[in-house]
Amino acid sequence: MIKRVIRAKRDRVFAAWTNPEVMSEWFIPGDGKAIVTNDFRLGGSFKNTMIFNPEEGEHQSSCTVMENNTYIHTGEYLEIIPPEKIVFTWSSHLVTNSRVTIELQDLGDSTELTLTHELLDTEDLREKHSGGWEGCLANLANYLE
Repeated sequence: MIKRVIRAKRDRVFAAWTNPEVMSEWFIPGDGKAIVTNDFRLGGSFKNTMIFNPEEGEHQSSCTVMENNTYIHTGEYLEIIPPEKIVFTWSSHLVTNSRVTIELQDLGDSTELTLTHELLDTEDLREKHSGGWEGCLANLANYLE
């Protein structure tokens, strides 16, 4: 579980998880480019293609490797409660249908975001995903703040 306070109102934080153009601005750990498509509705799906800068070297991620530091994640939306909660599956070449829960608590001008990633079988997978999520959430906070 990762908790982070983001200096932005809860509606804005929630919206940043729903719009593929906005998600493409922050949904990558570190530097690089994210290309996000989604159908944000219950049962809808998403695809996040992460393209890392080659000078960063090998990226330690749980992503499906395509080529040239490009990685893909996909999933399906399981639960959506605006502006409080989003639950979705998370799949790559290392994991299939793991589950991510995003919970947002209103703190006035800020929002406490809690991210829980479940169904990761090994400590190595948990560490890789935790590091990736920390990087994504740092980019989200920088984008919104």
